[in-house]
Amino acid sequence: MRGVHSGANQPTIKGPLAELLQAAREKRERAASERAQRIPARTRAPRTTSRTYFLSELEICGDARTAARTSGCSMDEIRAWRRSDPMFERDYVLALASHLKALKRMVQEIAELHQSAQVRQAAQQLLATESRHIGPDGRLDARSWRDSLASFAHSLGMDLAWWEPGEQRRELAGVAQAGEGSAA
Repeated sequence: MRGVHSGANQPTIKGPLAELLQAAREKRERAASERAQRIPARTRAPRTTSRTYFLSELEICGDARTAARTSGCSMDEIRAWRRSDPMFERDYVLALASHLKALKRMVQEIAELHQSAQVRQAAQQLLATESRHIGPDGRLDARSWRDSLASFAHSLGMDLAWWEPGEQRRELAGVAQAGEGSAA
């Protein structure tokens, strides 16, 4: 009969309790192995990094096909991960939501800070159309809203991949400080 060591400062557990603990450990290991075998080998990520890389790309570009192509994953892999891994599905949705939020923040910053009054007004008008992207079920059509925001940003030569929140604000503050410094 083997003993089970429960920790650095704890005594070794022996007897029937050790057998129960060992049986429970073996049962957990078998269940994990069986779950892993249910997912075909071609759909399993070779490393967690491919999933993470895909999610990072999805958050930046907002398009699953583009993110898959950039990260070297296939759409079949992405679909399998979403079906088999609830945490991946959650992270997938959060990456898309984060992308949409960042796009909206970029357009809001343009609406507040762009040097052209005409561009500021166009950004404000676009932001006011968000309610038009709500479907009959009362939910936001994220793809349609994303496309509108991204199209506007691209028309100004802006890319979310290179945009930093508050960058225009910092640049304008730097210009104002330089102007104050030269006036003194």
